[in-house]
Amino acid sequence: MSFPKVNENFSSSEKSAFLHKSLKDAGYGTVSWVSSTGSTNADLLEAGLGGAKNLSVVIADHQTMGRGRRNREWLSEENSSLLMSILFRANKNQGQLGSYSMMVSLSACQVLHELGFTSVRIKWPNDLIIHQEKSTYKLAGVLTQTVIQKDQVLVVAGIGINVRSGNLKKLLPQEEVIALEDIGDPPDRVMLALRVLERIGEISKSNASILDEYVSLLDTIGREVRITTDGKEITGTVVAVTPVGALIVDTGGTGREEVFVGDVVHLRT
Repeated sequence: MSFPKVNENFSSSEKSAFLHKSLKDAGYGTVSWVSSTGSTNADLLEAGLGGAKNLSVVIADHQTMGRGRRNREWLSEENSSLLMSILFRANKNQGQLGSYSMMVSLSACQVLHELGFTSVRIKWPNDLIIHQEKSTYKLAGVLTQTVIQKDQVLVVAGIGINVRSGNLKKLLPQEEVIALEDIGDPPDRVMLALRVLERIGEISKSNASILDEYVSLLDTIGREVRITTDGKEITGTVVAVTPVGALIVDTGGTGREEVFVGDVVHLRT
């Protein structure tokens, strides 16, 4: 069977078949593109518990129950965003589950740079942002969820990238959000998915550290921040990132803190 160059206007089954064939040699499992679902992360966690292979993928044109960190609602207009989740099967003793969020954020940021969106940066722990006219806008978010299954941990990393503006600002009137269409020619979502998944596949196959590449695109490094984590507030300057994605924050008089999770506010732009 031959595959034409498929774009986002093709049917869900055609997009699924194209991506599955294109990524088969990269080690991917089933790649499923659906028109609508509750949550791609929830779908893939369920599939993982049912035996889905490592690097299985679910992509949707629309989500009705999308969620971000801390169970915050993730709103998007139909056919306007790349809504994609990837399943990783990790060893329970691996101890580097935070690296999956790093991998997905880095892959998406690098691909967007290659497509000409060179102002995109990573904001720890899970956002892609753009600075514009003295404001900071959120372009994308990554949500990583885990489930323990026998001797493995199922890690599902979901990413939502705002591609077209549509009614984005009406959906999120209180949020500083932006879409690729606001700053350039928006890419086709099928080709964007393919490029990001290819990059994730390359990184997941390699034993090389991605830390230096990640830090080079991390907007949080070197910034004065306020982090809310585990019911406490930490203020200081981010001086480093560990290989598993934790921040090292110099708090001045109290020394340094290692932060694995939290809500970050950049105090100075």
